[in-house]
Amino acid sequence: MAQPPAQTSPLNRDRIVAAAIGIIESEGVSALSMRKLAAACDAAPMSLYRHVATKEDLLREVADYYMADVQLPDTETLAWDAAIKTLVLAIAAGFEAHPQLADIMSVAPLDAAAILDAMERITAALRMAGFDDEAVTSALAMLTSYATGHAHRRAERRSAPAAQARRLARLEQEPQRFATLLALGDRLASLDTDERFAEGLDIMLAVLRLARPSAD
Repeated sequence: MAQPPAQTSPLNRDRIVAAAIGIIESEGVSALSMRKLAAACDAAPMSLYRHVATKEDLLREVADYYMADVQLPDTETLAWDAAIKTLVLAIAAGFEAHPQLADIMSVAPLDAAAILDAMERITAALRMAGFDDEAVTSALAMLTSYATGHAHRRAERRSAPAAQARRLARLEQEPQRFATLLALGDRLASLDTDERFAEGLDIMLAVLRLARPSAD
């Protein structure tokens, strides 16, 4: 006697997001398309739009999934600068754990709860330090750009591990032109490490300490 066909679970937002994550983790963010996603869900492409309005909407859901396990540390008892450092490092660790986030960030804004919570608390810390609205906005932009740039560079390093060797070979082709860079030697390979990121963050915070109104 013939067996009845296996029942496919109903198409819903969670199933669509899970299928999108499968494609992203096996083929990369650039490979994700609504047509390919529909095939993975064994559904018609147009049926996806009853659950996700746009591809950008879908990528936001994927980002929320990746960031859901990021637990921001308690910073209530910390000084304003220590709180900012702790929060930035926590978000950076989330991006390090999920390198796909850097690629998603290139095509869709990230507004996962953990990121917005961190931005809220960083803003509050800057206000605690005495900065006005304009200075808070500038500082937040600086910190965000720095963290974003680091995430992108780390993602590029993972996707093209031979890039550093190619860059060094390019420098060595014109040793006089790039003498200062070549003098750094192996230090060039450590530009994008977690340690360098933390050191750069310390420098930014030192500048903010000097710039705070109470320091005048």
